Amino acid sequence: MVEGNDDLSFDDFSSPPEEQESPVINSTPSARPNQKRSKNFSEQEDQLLVSAWLNISTDPIQGTNQTKGSFWTRVYDYYHSNKEFTSDRSQSSLLHRWKGILVNVNKFCGCVTRIEGRNQSGVTIQDKLVQTLALFKAEDKENKSFQFLHCWNILRNQPKWHEKRKQMASQNQLGNKKQKATMDSSPRTSTPINVERSHNTVTDNTPPENDQRKRPMGKKKAKEALRRGGGEACVEALDHLWAKKRESDAEKEQKKEERYNQSYALDRERLELEKRRVQAEEARAANEAKNLEIKERELEHKENELQHKRMLDEERIMAMEIASLPTLQQQFYKSQQNKIIARHV
Repeated sequence: MVEGNDDLSFDDFSSPPEEQESPVINSTPSARPNQKRSKNFSEQEDQLLVSAWLNISTDPIQGTNQTKGSFWTRVYDYYHSNKEFTSDRSQSSLLHRWKGILVNVNKFCGCVTRIEGRNQSGVTIQDKLVQTLALFKAEDKENKSFQFLHCWNILRNQPKWHEKRKQMASQNQLGNKKQKATMDSSPRTSTPINVERSHNTVTDNTPPENDQRKRPMGKKKAKEALRRGGGEACVEALDHLWAKKRESDAEKEQKKEERYNQSYALDRERLELEKRRVQAEEARAANEAKNLEIKERELEHKENELQHKRMLDEERIMAMEIASLPTLQQQFYKSQQNKIIARHV
C-alpha cells in the first residue's frame, strides 16, 4: 500500500506549516489564528495521530488520488472522530506535531542501526540500548533525550513507515548531491553537510514484505539472537523495557491509590475514635451531674433529719416542768428555753 499522497514527503516538513508552499488547507473550525500556544501533546494524542497517519496513508479506497490538503483534512477528521479524550487540535497543530514525530523517530531508527553496525564483542543488549539512547541525545542539537518511544513502538513494524523512511532517505541523498554541487560551484555561500547524520537516516533494517504476523521465535533462535545481539534482539529488548516501564508506571499508580486508601481509612478511623471520645466525655459528664444531684438530695435529706431532730429536742425542752428540778437544772433549762424562744422570735 502506498502513502495517501505522493507529495507528502519529508521535504514537506522543511518549514513550519504556515510557511510551506503547499495547497492552502481549507478553512475549518480548527483554524485558530493569533491564539496562544496550546498545551503539550500527551501520549494518547501522539498515538492517535500516528494511527490516523497510518490509516489514511494505507486507505485502499482513496489510494494516491488525494492532495496534501485533502490528506491532512482526512487525518484531522479521523483524529477527532476516534478520540476518546478531550482535544481541540487544529490541522496545523497536528501537521506540525507529525513533523516532530517523523524527524525524531527516523533519527532514532538510524541510531539503532548504527549501534547494531558496530558489531561490538561482549556487549549486552541492555548496553546497546543505553548506547542508542545516549547516541540520540548526544547528536541532538539541544541535547534532548528521545521522547517518542510510544510512537516508535507503533511505527517500527509498519511497512508504510519503512516505505516512508526509504522515501526520506532517497530525498536526503538527492538533496545532498544538489548541495554538494552548490558547494563545488560556490563554496563561500554553501553550508557544509553533516555526512554522518545523513547516513544515519539512510540505513535501516529491511522492512517486512507483507503485513502477516511473524511466527514466534523459538527457544533456540531466541538464545542465538541473545548471544549474537542481533537487531531483532535489540528491538525485543526495547519492547521489554518499554513494557517494564508501563508496568512500573501502573505499579506506581496502584501504590499511590493504595496509599490514598490507607490515608483515607486512617482519617476515618481517627474521626471515629474522636467521636467515641467525645461521646465518652459526654457520658462521663452526664454521670457526674447525676451523682452530684444524688449527693445534693442526700445532703438535703440529712439536713431535714437534723432539723426534725432539733425540733423534737426543742419541743421536749420547752415542755419540761422545771419547777420540781434542782436550782442548777432549773437555771440550765431556763436558759435553753430562752435561747429557743430567741431563735424562733
